[in-house]
Amino acid sequence: MVRNGWGDDNFGFEDIEATGRSGGILTIWDRSYFSVRESIKDRHFLVIYGHCCGSGIEFAIVNVYAPQSLTEKRRLWLELSNLIKQREVMWILMGDFNAAGAKLSKLDRILVCHKFLSNFPQASCIALPRDQSDHCPILLELSSMDFGPVPFKMFNSWLFRPGFNEVVIKANSEFKGYGAADSFLLNKLKFIKKRIRNWKAVNLSQEQVEIETIKNRMVDLDKKAERNELNGSEKAEWAKNSNRLTELEKMVTLDIKQKARIKWLIDGDENSRFFHGFVKNRIRKNHMNGLMINGVWSN
Repeated sequence: MVRNGWGDDNFGFEDIEATGRSGGILTIWDRSYFSVRESIKDRHFLVIYGHCCGSGIEFAIVNVYAPQSLTEKRRLWLELSNLIKQREVMWILMGDFNAAGAKLSKLDRILVCHKFLSNFPQASCIALPRDQSDHCPILLELSSMDFGPVPFKMFNSWLFRPGFNEVVIKANSEFKGYGAADSFLLNKLKFIKKRIRNWKAVNLSQEQVEIETIKNRMVDLDKKAERNELNGSEKAEWAKNSNRLTELEKMVTLDIKQKARIKWLIDGDENSRFFHGFVKNRIRKNHMNGLMINGVWSN
């Protein structure tokens, strides 16, 4: 029966048999894209643990058929909460949550964890037509739309990085243009922007290499200090590396803050994870999943 519905033999599945005419759960996956290593079955949920083929990203996918009883629902969510705490993977919970029982209300949902949203900020959830059923198919899409080249963005931290001013001054002096004033200015800005892009590609990649090199060297010095006291030159080297690392990471944090587009009440707040969350949230909110054209959804 599963093979007839899937269309070929390249699939795996786990199921929980129905009790009477309700309660059955079936999870099917394509073995070309997902590899399952373990499953957990309960009366009201089915969990499969595995990873995406190629990327190796680990997921826990939970297929839920929630009970109507509030007591049973509490037991269900307590068990799922305990499972989620035990595994550091990306969690996706989907199915019939029986969260509302009114006619034509949405019974089916997809819930994901913060780690999933952080890795897939442009993921979208689309409810497909329900036709004659009181349930509607839900599609979780991870692919992002290509809207062309990313617009050029100027970051304030570049003004404090060595070499930036020289690049702009040199590009400004070397530009040769002609035509009307507005066309001349437009072409000049494009010329300078290209030079800045080239500077950014080289400079920022060198900074990342320097950050990793400094961190590795400081780890080596810390390990040595645990065994023996560092000599004068080694202590001076550690202090120099520490100052340089602080300077480089401050530049990175300035970029993250600008991407987040929020104001800070206290200068020097270096919680980069906090600002990364704002950046990912903005990407998710601004993402366009599709358009409704003449009553037809198109993505």
